[in-house]
Amino acid sequence: TTVLCLMALEELVGKQKIQRLLDVGTGSGILAIAAALWGARFALGLDNDPVAVRVAGENARNNGFGEERLSFALTPVGELTESYPLVVANFLSGILIELAPAIAARVASKGRLVLSGILDEQGEEVRAAYEALGFTQERRTERGQWLALWFVRNA
Repeated sequence: TTVLCLMALEELVGKQKIQRLLDVGTGSGILAIAAALWGARFALGLDNDPVAVRVAGENARNNGFGEERLSFALTPVGELTESYPLVVANFLSGILIELAPAIAARVASKGRLVLSGILDEQGEEVRAAYEALGFTQERRTERGQWLALWFVRNA
């Protein structure tokens, strides 16, 4: 599922030049770091695990990025107030659906959202949850039994 997110980031950051993003559930920080390597000016990575946030920060520094480019925090996504032109979240379907209102609220008007960690048979349920919040699915990418859903915010 990380590979599916990396493919999306290569397209959206590397080719379409989206400059700022939010990585919900950052883990090791690989998606935020990849986005910075492809040219993003800033990425914020959130996780609920303090060890993940610490390790992500170390990984960013080890790749030559300071906090002005990559920042990691324990802040729950629902507590953020800023919106982003690109939000990526790589969780299992149940968590993506549970957090849908909070994640959706962080996507800027006409912004992009990439969700992965979704088993093929759960894709329709995830799609419906985000379409109910004002998103249109643009693309679906697959790798084995896993998929990523790409959305654009309608307004």
